Amino acid sequence: MNDADRLLYSATAGYAAARVAFAFADYALVKLQLFAERINPMRKTYGPEQVREIPEIPFSLNVEHERENGRRELVTHEFIGRPDPSSGDFARFTMATQGSGPEVVEALMSILPRMIDNSDGVSATWEYREIDPASVADGEEPGEKRFYGPDGQLYPVSESKQFTAFEAGSSRRRLYHLLFVDPDARVQIQTVVEIMKDLMAEGAGRPTSA
Repeated sequence: MNDADRLLYSATAGYAAARVAFAFADYALVKLQLFAERINPMRKTYGPEQVREIPEIPFSLNVEHERENGRRELVTHEFIGRPDPSSGDFARFTMATQGSGPEVVEALMSILPRMIDNSDGVSATWEYREIDPASVADGEEPGEKRFYGPDGQLYPVSESKQFTAFEAGSSRRRLYHLLFVDPDARVQIQTVVEIMKDLMAEGAGRPTSA
């Protein structure tokens, strides 16, 4: 073997040895990473990275009202839907619509109010309660009964209508009143189910089925 052949052989052997060394190093690095992940696995974050914008869905509802003289009148009410259903809401509503009437009503009472705007009037959670004049804070003169308004301020009972009137309520407060409180309001359950299906579809970003 001459000098040139010996040089070529030496270079080739060195290159091969370097490739083996690099391959071994890569293998060792991968094994080390896998071992580290088993000891301290990487934390994953699920769900959206920011708060999702809830759509506003205006809709009208024709309600049959029974008046004192027994006459029935059809009145159109306006509402704003703000559907933000959870996966549990979808599952519960789907199961309820496949069951009996009471199951549907229970699901509607639980889920539907949360799908309706509660910021466009007096909140659905506010309750009118009069305060005994003797229980007013020091410095307040007892007199006409008072109540705490939705804003937490005290008002005389004579001003209660601005908060308790049906028209003053939010969409959620008014719809709940018509469906579950007012005995003289008639809304077919099929109509309510249709509203729910449409709001669910809008909340999920899916078009409603025909």
